[in-house]
Amino acid sequence: GTLIGLVVVQMLRIRGWLARGRILTDRPIVREIQAARRHFGLERGCVAVQPAGIEAPMTLRTFHPILVVPKTLEEELSEEELRSIALHEIAHVRRNDPLVLSFASIVRAFLFFHPLVWLAVREIAALAEQAADDAVLQAMGRPLPYAKMLTRLTERLTRRMLSMELAVGIVFSKGQLLRRIEAILSTRGEQRPRLSAVAAGTVILVGALAVGLATTLPLAAVASEGPRSHDEGLTLRRLATFPAFSDLTGGVSPEGGLVTYIDWTAGNLALFEVETGASRLLTANASWKDISGWAEASTVAPDARRVAYSWYNERGVDFYELRIVGIDGSDPRVVYRDPATYWIHPHAWSPDGARILAYFSDAARTLVDERTGDRYRAGHLVLVSVEDGSVQRLRTWREKSFPATASFSPDGRFVAFDFAQGDGGSSRHDIFFIGLDSGEETRVVSHPADDRLMGWSSDGSRLLFVSDRTSRRALWALEITDGKPADEPAVVRAGFDGLPIGFDANGNFYFGVPASTNDVRLTKLDAMGTGVAEGPVPVSPGFVGATSRSDWARDGSKLVYGVGAGSGPWAFAIYSPATGEERIIDPQPPFRPDSRMAGPRLSPDGTQLLVAGDGSEEGYGIYVVNVATGAARRIVRVDPAEGLNQLAWSPDGRWCYRRVRSTVVRIDVASGTEQELHRAERGAWGLDVSPDGEALAFWNGASLVLLPASGGKAREIVQLEDSEQNPGGDIFVAWTADGEHVLFPKRGSELWRVRIRTGEQERVALPVRGQIVDVAVHPDGRQIAFTERQESTHLWVLQNLPSSWEDE
Repeated sequence: GTLIGLVVVQMLRIRGWLARGRILTDRPIVREIQAARRHFGLERGCVAVQPAGIEAPMTLRTFHPILVVPKTLEEELSEEELRSIALHEIAHVRRNDPLVLSFASIVRAFLFFHPLVWLAVREIAALAEQAADDAVLQAMGRPLPYAKMLTRLTERLTRRMLSMELAVGIVFSKGQLLRRIEAILSTRGEQRPRLSAVAAGTVILVGALAVGLATTLPLAAVASEGPRSHDEGLTLRRLATFPAFSDLTGGVSPEGGLVTYIDWTAGNLALFEVETGASRLLTANASWKDISGWAEASTVAPDARRVAYSWYNERGVDFYELRIVGIDGSDPRVVYRDPATYWIHPHAWSPDGARILAYFSDAARTLVDERTGDRYRAGHLVLVSVEDGSVQRLRTWREKSFPATASFSPDGRFVAFDFAQGDGGSSRHDIFFIGLDSGEETRVVSHPADDRLMGWSSDGSRLLFVSDRTSRRALWALEITDGKPADEPAVVRAGFDGLPIGFDANGNFYFGVPASTNDVRLTKLDAMGTGVAEGPVPVSPGFVGATSRSDWARDGSKLVYGVGAGSGPWAFAIYSPATGEERIIDPQPPFRPDSRMAGPRLSPDGTQLLVAGDGSEEGYGIYVVNVATGAARRIVRVDPAEGLNQLAWSPDGRWCYRRVRSTVVRIDVASGTEQELHRAERGAWGLDVSPDGEALAFWNGASLVLLPASGGKAREIVQLEDSEQNPGGDIFVAWTADGEHVLFPKRGSELWRVRIRTGEQERVALPVRGQIVDVAVHPDGRQIAFTERQESTHLWVLQNLPSSWEDE
């Protein structure tokens, strides 16, 4: 009776916790919980609650799970540690552990007189924790940091929490810690602890407990046996930091001393010396003014004396060449030049230095779809002779996609490349080999995840690739024997976001990491509108470096902006200046995480968001999203190949406008009917509607123009000089609240305004350290929200890769 009473007390205690707790909606741990749900394929929703007086995270309930999150958890733990906690707790939910342990606790209350029943229940609880630990290690690897975190969390416990069998959590018992640590640090997954034969036999003898536990508690981990992690002992070293406008995706010399990259301040091929930290240009563009072209992709020859690179010929030509230049800038020459080949991307030199592996794209649409009659460009993976420029085609595709990376095996027998899954239209890649002697193509990495080739190890025994098959991108290695996989892939390093440069002869892997942050900031202008009275300050407390594209409600009561790093994942946030609260809107059905989003723009009545993106059910298009419910409805289908759209509402909410490439289109929101209003001669950029709805402002090339909202003739009000244009490419327009001025950027980091009646320009003295990506003006005309982007690129090297995975 006493034990049954304790169970009832526990239930009441849990109910009290939940009643007093605060539901979390916009915290890092919540985002990690959502990622863990996706990782395990869990459809049930999970609520995160923060009650007072709880020392450790835990999971309550099974069918409507609740994750209890201590108040200080996010302050003490890193992003990786929060991810491991989320994975552990969601693993419990996926295995139905709260239900099973609750049932076991109740049965024990009735069979309290049998001591082995107590032992069996305790064993089952311990094994549930170890199975969840296994799930974390399979998803992330890195056993040592995980074990250290468990130890640190367990030290916070002041007593053994014997009364918590109705819940499961990452740490409950100090006494069980040593056993779990030993299991975590063991590299022999087949020795995962299971229910002992003695305990199992005892449970069978006592009847109902045996049947219930045997049928409801699978004691294996959530996922099947996963790969081991091999990141212990690796050395990760940052070699240099490059400023914005550096494209660090070139090549590395065999000895590792030289790295090529593109300096986008004038489109030059550049060379970085690792030992001295010095850079020098290998091409001679002085500035973007009066140039005839620019360099793009590059790769260093095996003799470390030459660099192959692509060069875009702009003026009057509009196609690419494959060129070679000495590392001192001497002896430049064109290896391949053909107007029928529009785009060229050199990937690697052959080991003997005689050929260059490259991707070619045809200029003309030469492929015809037999079913539809549509014409497409063809793309080719080719070998180009360094001596005479002759071309050998290895593979031809309908150009929906192209290899992100391709490389030779060190013995020169195989070419590896990644390519889109299916018919080439997917954003997810698999990895393939082509035997250069046989011409045979083999898919060596096939997985529903996105797998991107990084390169070969210097001895050719392993292929490195990046995959998002776990809860985040990780660096994986696949052992290769005679051009075929010899084993399952293994995690080399969890949490890898680099772009490949290549291996040196010593087996060190070089890669670049672009570092880009976007933050929406609030500021108040002075009475003249050209100076700052207050701010700027970041708007979001929870999404540092990951907010952009803001828009005010017409009454100024709320601000909407996008949240998410890079191109995804994306959701939207509503911020209230009056309360400081931030509420997340997650569109339903959801948009694809890898979809590039445009918007959001608030409807005039504040009830809907206008966005462009790839809906998971209806595909890419222009959507309206209900602010209250998140329900998303597509109003018009858009071809994603057109590029990213700029969007705007008419003041009455009947129309919306979209600008894509050179076209400005008006859309009837109710019917989805489209009307083309304008086609720019030099490409249109940015879009905003005047407060009275009578005019549209956008860029026609370097000219800021106004267009009647119903169509007609555009009028130029600003013409930027070459030196005033933004080298980063972002360019926007925003009307002031009184409709007398339009705000626009110069040189990326300067905010200006132009009086539309006179063309008079004035600079707004907005203090920024990076680039201004967009601006939204509050209806009071004084407050503005703007997105500031700060960019850099880091050069890293991963050293001490083991020569073999055996005997580790």
